[in-house]
Amino acid sequence: MIEGRAANPTTKPESGTASVLVLGGQHRNALGIVRNFGQLGIPVYIGSDRRYARSNCSRYALRSFTYPSAERGIEAAHREVIAKVRELRPDVL
Repeated sequence: MIEGRAANPTTKPESGTASVLVLGGQHRNALGIVRNFGQLGIPVYIGSDRRYARSNCSRYALRSFTYPSAERGIEAAHREVIAKVRELRPDVL
C-alpha cells in the first residue's frame, strides 16, 4: 500500500538532492531520523511493516509505504522493499 504526500508518486526529488529511504518506520527512533534528514532538506521516503507508523505522519515524509512483516515471511518483505527501491530510486537506504 502506498501512502504519502507527493502529488506525483513517481516524481524523483530535484536533481542534485540526495534522497533517503528509512526502513523500520514503526520504531520510535525512526521519527527522529526522518526529522533530522528533513530539517537538512533531504527528501525522505519511509517503509514500515505497520500502516500507521508514527514516522509516516512526519511533515518531512515525502512518501511512505508498508511492506509485509518479516514474521509473515522474510522473502515477501524483501520482494516488496526491493520493488520500492526500484520505483523510488533513493540515493541512500
